[in-house]
Amino acid sequence: MTLQQLTKEFAEHFQIIRKAKKVGNNPFGLRQLLVEDDPQLCASIRELYLDWNLLHELQAWWRQRDWPDIYPQFSKNYSEFRERWKDEFLALLRRKYDQIFSDESLFQWFVRLASCCAGLEVLRGHPYDRAVLRIERVTRDLQRPELADLFCDPEHVERLPGLGGFYVNFDALRETEEEAKRQAEEAARRKAEEAAKPEYEKAITRLHATMWDPDQGPGDEDDWFFDPQRHSAAELISALAGYCNDRGGDLPLWQRCAGAFDWLRDTVGLDLREIETRWHQIAPISVPRDVSESYEVDHPKSLFGYLNQVRLAYMIGADLAAIALCRTITEILVQYHYPSDQKIKNDLPGLIRSVQNQPKFGFLRKLNLTKKVRQANDILHVSSFGSSTVDTLPHQNWARGLAEDWVKALDEMISNAPAHGSAAKAP
Repeated sequence: MTLQQLTKEFAEHFQIIRKAKKVGNNPFGLRQLLVEDDPQLCASIRELYLDWNLLHELQAWWRQRDWPDIYPQFSKNYSEFRERWKDEFLALLRRKYDQIFSDESLFQWFVRLASCCAGLEVLRGHPYDRAVLRIERVTRDLQRPELADLFCDPEHVERLPGLGGFYVNFDALRETEEEAKRQAEEAARRKAEEAAKPEYEKAITRLHATMWDPDQGPGDEDDWFFDPQRHSAAELISALAGYCNDRGGDLPLWQRCAGAFDWLRDTVGLDLREIETRWHQIAPISVPRDVSESYEVDHPKSLFGYLNQVRLAYMIGADLAAIALCRTITEILVQYHYPSDQKIKNDLPGLIRSVQNQPKFGFLRKLNLTKKVRQANDILHVSSFGSSTVDTLPHQNWARGLAEDWVKALDEMISNAPAHGSAAKAP
């Protein structure tokens, strides 16, 4: 394999994954990526991880940080993957490991990696210790310590290509693959038996699964209550929708419920998985007593009301509304909770500069508040939208990225607000 072929394959597989359904060209979209029953997508994920390992090897050997554009846009794609996508991609590999490596075992994949390294070694004389580091890295990335157990057996003479003096325990490999094959066959047999059962037997089985053994009691108390940190509301509601679909022919109520779920998803466009993901991404902001004492908690135009609206808007995907609310909260904080120049109270960027130019509040500069306000103004004033700063924001989903970053800035502003800020009276 040549370097040009390697960079071309990396770019192609990266684009396939970025454009996959539910990913939406956003690394966080990998959390909702469905790989079941999509062997082509699983293959692209395996190939991208293989190419990433090869490029990592070359980069470490050559001691260079950036790549030339051997293949068009490769350098940009590689940097973006390394800085924004890698962590979520590795999390996907660990989370969906069984599905991604169902057609090709991890060891078989590693044999291909070693073979590719051997092909590249002609150019640079790959040393023995790099092979050891390679195994350690893959084991750590995928959190699969059993991979390392298949190596380092000096009694066996077989060696992987490109591993130098690194031996392979083929007996352990065969036992592992035979056990995996046996488990797959057993799972297929149980699935076929379940599919062959009459519908009434399936219904009885599902009902029995919801009951408990009288001799054992109702089970762990935690299993009876929903915990957003342990359970997925989207998955539970989806399971309930599936149950209604299964029972649709029994009663009109079930059919109506199934239709209601479909209407919310397909017509209203309610994506429960996305809402749940966004809910976890923005944590509630704690407001110190010195800042909160002048507000009513339930008033819709109080600081609490605006903060709550930001989170609700972001959660349902109304990123532009969240940005506009962030601008409002910034104005409230600068005008009423920081010692700003009230002579220019109608000039928000000027108010911000009057505060951050004071040595005590120099930390506000790193929050880029004036730039955020300009970007919000471009959204609010449609007449300047065509040549606005938002066209050049680096985030792939610029509105979502701006909202997330601004909420973090607001959290820091509120946490560090002085006890007595401006002479102006809080609203």
